[in-house]
Amino acid sequence: MIKYTNVPGFINAGEVGFGTHLYQFVESEVPEGMLRLIILVRAYDQKSTCWVGYVTNNDMKIRNQPQRLNLMNVKDVEGLVGKLELVNSFGDFIKGNSMENYFKDFEEVK
Repeated sequence: MIKYTNVPGFINAGEVGFGTHLYQFVESEVPEGMLRLIILVRAYDQKSTCWVGYVTNNDMKIRNQPQRLNLMNVKDVEGLVGKLELVNSFGDFIKGNSMENYFKDFEEVK
């Protein structure tokens, strides 16, 4: 199960909400004042996908950062759910998930 796996350099924050099939890994160490990179993995309810970027609740912004994914970091996750497909857009990643409504007012920015 994903909720018990480790991704080097990230904290396993578990499932985002109950029954969402979204699993969150948060960058464990960043310089003070910097945002923590997030890896979201969606599995079990569809083909396994992942998204990488920043989500800030205070200004409701989403910053896609697909180039930041080091595929070596997710090999333990892929061992559990199969090959992950990287999704570049958060909107495409969350589409059809129960959390889609929660993020409807967030803006994707560069």
